[in-house]
Amino acid sequence: METKQRTIKLSYLNIDLKTEVVRLPVHWLGFKNYYTKYGKYPSNVEWMEPILDLDGMTYDQILQYYEDQDADVYAFSCFLWNHIAVMALAKDLKERNPKRVIILGGPHLNITHNNIDWFFKHKFVDAICDPTSYGEMFINDMLDQLVETDKVNWKEVSFSVYRTGRGKTPNKREFKFPGGIIKGNEDIVHKCKEIADTHNIALALPLELTRGCPYECVFCEWGGGTGSKVIRKPQEMVFEDLEQIPLFGINHVQILDANLGIYKEDAEVTAYLEEMKKVFSLPTYVEIYGMTKSSPEKKWVTFEPLARSGLTERYKISFQSLDEKVLENIKRKNVPMEADIEYAKYLYKTYEVRADLEFIMGLPGHNRQMFYDEVDIQYEHGYTLERYMWMMLPDSPAYDPEYKKKFNIDTIKLAVSKSRTLSNQTFDDYQRVQRYHITEDPKYKSDVEIVVQADGYTKDEYVEFMFMNHWVIQSWIKSKKEVDDRGGEYIFKLPDLIDENIANGKLDKPSTFFKEVYKNIMEAKDNEYASAMRELIREMSDIVYGRTTEIADFKYYKLPYTDEIVEITYLLRTCNYVFKEGYVKFLKETAEGIGMQVGDEYINEYLLNITDIEATTSKKYDTAYRILSYYDNFIKERNARSSEVS
Repeated sequence: METKQRTIKLSYLNIDLKTEVVRLPVHWLGFKNYYTKYGKYPSNVEWMEPILDLDGMTYDQILQYYEDQDADVYAFSCFLWNHIAVMALAKDLKERNPKRVIILGGPHLNITHNNIDWFFKHKFVDAICDPTSYGEMFINDMLDQLVETDKVNWKEVSFSVYRTGRGKTPNKREFKFPGGIIKGNEDIVHKCKEIADTHNIALALPLELTRGCPYECVFCEWGGGTGSKVIRKPQEMVFEDLEQIPLFGINHVQILDANLGIYKEDAEVTAYLEEMKKVFSLPTYVEIYGMTKSSPEKKWVTFEPLARSGLTERYKISFQSLDEKVLENIKRKNVPMEADIEYAKYLYKTYEVRADLEFIMGLPGHNRQMFYDEVDIQYEHGYTLERYMWMMLPDSPAYDPEYKKKFNIDTIKLAVSKSRTLSNQTFDDYQRVQRYHITEDPKYKSDVEIVVQADGYTKDEYVEFMFMNHWVIQSWIKSKKEVDDRGGEYIFKLPDLIDENIANGKLDKPSTFFKEVYKNIMEAKDNEYASAMRELIREMSDIVYGRTTEIADFKYYKLPYTDEIVEITYLLRTCNYVFKEGYVKFLKETAEGIGMQVGDEYINEYLLNITDIEATTSKKYDTAYRILSYYDNFIKERNARSSEVS
């Protein structure tokens, strides 16, 4: 007797962070196209349209949207910024109808090192796809079974993890890309374009050229797995999507690969984008997630077309650490630094593309001297230094309890959202940014573990790293948004002052000055600026030592002496202005205390440049101006009250 095949409705949700682009729903499109091409019953699966614009939608509205779809299967992607909201939605949808199949995927599931306990805590989940495996194959096997039998034997589903075991694990090299993501989904692309045009923001095409990563860096999770064979999408499938860029007015391209340039065909892609820009003036920007680490020459030939055409403005040099022992601890190998530095100089001289040096702060074996050595590298070459906190991703090799024990790793939880108190909403730049977004809601604030202690450094030293990392970056901020090189006007020409004193033999290296900065901030008396900085350092210390009652936001801290939470760049910039007399006195005394010379021209130019902060084309919408005005008035009133009391 022939079994009647049923129709299965599948709903999907991925919650992105709020960004100023509209991204095509790449995962949903990929799953749909894969099953349409390789599934047994594509006509028996109804792919319910996901939410394409989450801005302004409350949790209840999102829940109701998916409740109204009344799907048989609900699939969710979990990332470090959305896992709290995703788990809440999955649980509520399951409770409303226990017959629904709830499946999860993505790189933030904490299943790799925690198999049994995970399902005790998440009983509403039927199965998950192994975090670094292929969701298309997982969904393909599941849907075939549901159409045929109305139930799932998870043991026969590729890469599944379920309550009592794991499913089959086919060779990932057998994976076949189904094609581009746009063809057959033009209706969705049109809708995304309408949303982008309505908000006057860019439409972005996420572009996957390869999957997997051959390196085994312990801090990393990556789609397709680390330490694995990299498979590449056939070039004709890549160009199938690229050819749609002018047809749909796609502004941005996001190349999702971990190692762009690892294949010679990658250079053909960037050259094609360069030619397309010449002919159609589209795309206008290309974002690169990662460049190859193995061959500098391959990387350079792949990157240069993007630089030449103005499609990118940054060349990232990812070192993570300069110390060989630290690199050994994290199973990382770097290409020779000198070659990349010289190429970066060429890029800036030829195309005015700036270079960023990337490090991870607090890796095992890292110490205080290494922290300041990295600052010296920044100053030596004139590049922006980006230090990332070490986010302990739950399915990365470093999350293994044995690894943590080996390197005496201790962590705290920080949020990666941008939630603010209600009063802070008045500080936002634009009406769109003011709109509610679930990743910014304190109730659904997702957290991630940050390493704050390991072999090589203490928690107190990590507090110093946190503060000085931001302080050094802020010392490079310029007054007129000229952030590409040293030619613009710094608020205080600290880089020039340091260069001059090194040239005159008054300073051996930049880090000597910066070490003294932190020491003097902690010790200075009768200086409002230093007192405000100590207030910030105390807040960071409370966070690192776990003395806070709630999870703090990544890069967001209280303006000293207030409860107003603002982004750290605004905070430091505002304090430079509001406490300008104390700031100048502090810098002068710190420099002269170690034998540096500070000419009057530096002070005079600073006082002139600081007025640029007050200049704005829109006092209503300019974030920096609104924060500055609020805080300036607050401190004046505070000081006035203190004078009355005394």
